[in-house]
Amino acid sequence: MIPLENQRGRSWIFVVLALLLASATAMAGTTGNLTGYVVGPDGAPLPGVTVTVTAPVLQGSRTVTTDSQGFYRLTQLPPGDRYNARFEATGYKPTVRSGIVIHIDETIKLPTVKMQTVQVEEAIEVVEVAPVIDQGSTTIGRNLTNEFLEAIPTARSTTGVLTLAPGSASDSYGVSFRGATSPENHYVIDGLNTTGVMYGTASSSLPIEFIQEVQVKTGGYEPEYGRATGGQSIVITKSGGNEFHGDIFLYTTPIEGERSTVVSGEDYPGTAHEEASYIAQSKLIHSSQIGFDLGGYIIKDRLWFFVGYAPSLYRRDYGYEFRLPSTFTDEQREKLANNINPEVPLS
Repeated sequence: MIPLENQRGRSWIFVVLALLLASATAMAGTTGNLTGYVVGPDGAPLPGVTVTVTAPVLQGSRTVTTDSQGFYRLTQLPPGDRYNARFEATGYKPTVRSGIVIHIDETIKLPTVKMQTVQVEEAIEVVEVAPVIDQGSTTIGRNLTNEFLEAIPTARSTTGVLTLAPGSASDSYGVSFRGATSPENHYVIDGLNTTGVMYGTASSSLPIEFIQEVQVKTGGYEPEYGRATGGQSIVITKSGGNEFHGDIFLYTTPIEGERSTVVSGEDYPGTAHEEASYIAQSKLIHSSQIGFDLGGYIIKDRLWFFVGYAPSLYRRDYGYEFRLPSTFTDEQREKLANNINPEVPLS
């Protein structure tokens, strides 16, 4: 491998190429869409209706107008569960749909909105459960919101929650999906590919307190996710807002105690370790994670911020107890103490 410090010029080229290659990934999988139709009292398509969408996770508002077929489409909406849609047109009562949930990389189609004529200004608020399923998608997977993750006992990291998706199983390198291995997965955080370059495993993980939503695709995903034969892990981090919010948290693991592993020289015939054995001992003293996060605004509806810090703290003690025959020389004993690999000869 070429040392990075000796290849500064080449490193800049690699960075530029990486950004260009990541741009396609960054454009997909980080936001959702909202669509639907608006009709008049007689059921005919109603063009020119102004559709305004607001949400705590949205800076300002998004506005579109219906086309000649009464169709509207709002794109690139951040994932969230408190969206409101307001429908307005001259000569008609304003109508509001609330409680709309937007998920990562999904298109939610609202039920058809039927506008009513009015002589005096009056608003109609429709309170109903909006659909949360992308009816036009063939993707198999699961959306995991921050509220859901904080309410269940699970691992406190983005890679640890992948086992909650259907068809998942743990393997030697992480989590596999539907028979594939974990190095066949694809990992994205805020639109950037974070898949490990060398082994194809997850190279970055975040505490779930920093996460807005995790989407796990295990099959039937779209062509833009063609760089994997396993699953897709898509993570969206939290952002600020027009209100300040934050957390202080502490998680700790109960004392594990001691573990002992006995390695006998009889398992390695024909080597210098054949007559020796040792006991490997480990003891977990403590394992904990403490941290905080804070989000808010610098300029309302214009400039938001979110910061967080969560170091992992643990202590584990290791030790070995050797049982050597009297025929071992001092030199052999020293070599065994420095290298307990039975495949390495002692003489």
